[in-house]
Amino acid sequence: MTISNITVQKAGNYAILGYSLDNVILQNMHIKQGWDGIHIRGGNNILIRNSTFETGDDAIAGGYWNNFVITDCKINSSCNGIRVIMPVDGVKIEHSSFEGPGVFTHRTSGAAHRTNMLAGIYIQPGGWGVTKGDINNVTINDLKMHNMDNALMLNLNRENNANNILITNIVADSIRGAFYIHSHNGGYFDHITLENIDVKFTPTTTPDGVWALSVNNVQHLRLKNINWECSRLDAKLAIQLKNVTFPTLENVKLLPKDNQINVENSGDIQSN
Repeated sequence: MTISNITVQKAGNYAILGYSLDNVILQNMHIKQGWDGIHIRGGNNILIRNSTFETGDDAIAGGYWNNFVITDCKINSSCNGIRVIMPVDGVKIEHSSFEGPGVFTHRTSGAAHRTNMLAGIYIQPGGWGVTKGDINNVTINDLKMHNMDNALMLNLNRENNANNILITNIVADSIRGAFYIHSHNGGYFDHITLENIDVKFTPTTTPDGVWALSVNNVQHLRLKNINWECSRLDAKLAIQLKNVTFPTLENVKLLPKDNQINVENSGDIQSN
């Protein structure tokens, strides 16, 4: 099934809601205002492409996805750009742009009329309650990101693990918070790679806060060809690694240059 060339404005809830979909293409859409733009719970062989989102909640959300591709999209939101709240296997997010603040206010912010974009991509299985299962084989590639609280957040909840996440070729600026890869509830990450990442951070944390990357409970973590710059000259802590068994850092450049990499309960950092 293919859905093409539609515009949805001011949807009373989600603009497009799908359950247990197979072999679907959603393309050449423009979704404006409303809550979530596309929300799919259960999808096999799904392609979302060449579409523009300007939403009052998450632009694309859901989970229980298998072979799910998002490509060549323009994403603007006053919530999260893409939010995964259930297990997935085989997801690609590529060749797209993410830009805040939201054109439209966050629909549930009330009198605050909040428009700041939260995370560009937020992967948090169990975010809406326990959903047993794993995050596997996720590729995030060739993205441009501008003006949001966090570019990327990965957060595992109870009964969730994650393996084989590849994040490459990201250019971002005006990012207020660090990349965040955490598990505090028993799950673990394995084989996480960040490669060819160029980000200019404008952190709102205190000078002692982590401004570039915060990691907790990862088996294999690899950073390669990283260029991270902080606008605050008083910033001190760029990277914090906790419970990282095999950390590898190759060609990681930080500005200010004297910023720290803090390592706790982790293996020795390798440089190949």
